[in-house]
Amino acid sequence: MSEKITVRRQTRGTDPLAVSIVIPTYNESETIGSVVKGAIAALSGYSFEVLVVDDSSPDQTAQTVRREFENDFRITVVERSSKQGRASAVVEGIERSEADIVAVLDGDGQHPPDVLPELFTNVNSGTCSVAVASRYRAGSAVQCSLPREAISRASTRLAKMSCEQLRPLSDPLSGLFVADKSCLFDIEISGYGLKILPEVLAQVGSDAVIEVPYRFDRRAAGRSTVSLRTGVAFLHHILRVGRGNFGTVE
Repeated sequence: MSEKITVRRQTRGTDPLAVSIVIPTYNESETIGSVVKGAIAALSGYSFEVLVVDDSSPDQTAQTVRREFENDFRITVVERSSKQGRASAVVEGIERSEADIVAVLDGDGQHPPDVLPELFTNVNSGTCSVAVASRYRAGSAVQCSLPREAISRASTRLAKMSCEQLRPLSDPLSGLFVADKSCLFDIEISGYGLKILPEVLAQVGSDAVIEVPYRFDRRAAGRSTVSLRTGVAFLHHILRVGRGNFGTVE
């Protein structure tokens, strides 16, 4: 049984940040540098921090980030002692973040950082609480293998069938989103599996969400973390979300 993970308000410093960018990683040393650089360039007009939360990657992802960005105080590496999963890495990054708005994207290069300003602007303006980059809205594009796309679409359909609150959304399983942390205060997130967004959206509600189309790219390097084991975990997770069971995972 895992502990219930609850996202709570952080104490603001004297020089508040506009946005905290959380990047969960595992074996992404070949791509993480370009992802961090892309995020820095995309949000260069704002004050921000980047938190790379790494699950003790054997390929030295954490060390790669430290070496490449050792002189940039905006970049923080959180190196965990073992592989605990992408979702729990995202939750830990959010809990450690200092800004009132948090952005989440993967470290494998499939999420283009250049969509972050549009997502951030929607949340920062108060237009929505959560801005989601969608692979399936008009104007989007998916650049991956046909089997991978078929699995992603089937997973999305299953999630929407299982949870009524997710049905109005085109991509409730997206890993690229920006959220106002005030909407996350005291909601229950298990930190289980690959995604936290279904749990967030099921509790926040689709009326507080805007979706923005984007181009989902192929992995630039490295191997996917998706496997039979993660597929089974996803099925267990999404069925729990559909029943309204958040937080603790048995």
